[in-house]
Amino acid sequence: MPSAGHDRFLLQFAPDAWLPAMRFIKFVGPPFLSSKSVHGAIKSCIDHSRKYEILASLANRIQPTLIEDIQQLELNGYTPGARSSEFAAVIEVMVCELYSILDGIRYSLFWMFPNCRGVQQNSTSRLFSRAKSGSYGSEFPEYVRVVLAAANDDWFPELRRLRTAFTHGGLGSCHLDKQTELVAYMNPSLGNAATAHVVPDIVSLVTNLAVAVFGLQKAIFDYLYAQLLPNASYQFCGIYKGRMYRRSVVPTADLNRGSGICDSRDWFETEAEYSCPLASDCPAYARVAS
Repeated sequence: MPSAGHDRFLLQFAPDAWLPAMRFIKFVGPPFLSSKSVHGAIKSCIDHSRKYEILASLANRIQPTLIEDIQQLELNGYTPGARSSEFAAVIEVMVCELYSILDGIRYSLFWMFPNCRGVQQNSTSRLFSRAKSGSYGSEFPEYVRVVLAAANDDWFPELRRLRTAFTHGGLGSCHLDKQTELVAYMNPSLGNAATAHVVPDIVSLVTNLAVAVFGLQKAIFDYLYAQLLPNASYQFCGIYKGRMYRRSVVPTADLNRGSGICDSRDWFETEAEYSCPLASDCPAYARVAS
């Protein structure tokens, strides 16, 4: 059986497709600490972001089927609400994944600034509240403190309230309004008042929270990336015929698929069968000669 990349180049260096956290983890280094713990924390942001996207795709497939619960009720006078339960369960896990992205940000900052006053690894809520109260030491990036404080004043308390209820409470239920096509979510764990436990439009609420979380993640890692010193590092280009190709790249603001200098040219030019099939159009390859 042919090995991976046997007949075509499997491109891995594609900055335009990377999340800001992925771009940062590729180059993380001075002036920040770089360690296994730092990489693991940033990787958790990336993985939970991906998990959220997968769950959102699943929720989009389930949502149109909610009408079947209503049809079943109208036809038989009873419905187990299987689709409603499925949708509610996915929604709840999506919210928890959003919070897990914030957990990853907390751990990332902790391991990059371990000796900074106020930085801790035990509470995501304190990550935001300390930013609001200005409790961090001078080493803590002021830009990051400001965006965390703004989130604390805006959307973070609601996300925390939902996540706490979904983590420690029971499974909620959903109901599709045939006229408005909005999906209401109900869960006693959200509160004891008459309407406190009902979210009239759960899809919009979760979508808005996702936009906020992904926006915060982008703001923080874009900022951290911009602070990196212009030190070159080897980056994995891809695989061709079982061989690994790489280039030397400096973390610039305009990072793109042509960035850097090819580091594999010397050996693949002496082995014709392994000549990079992208070389003729690759600025990194052309940059070696110049």
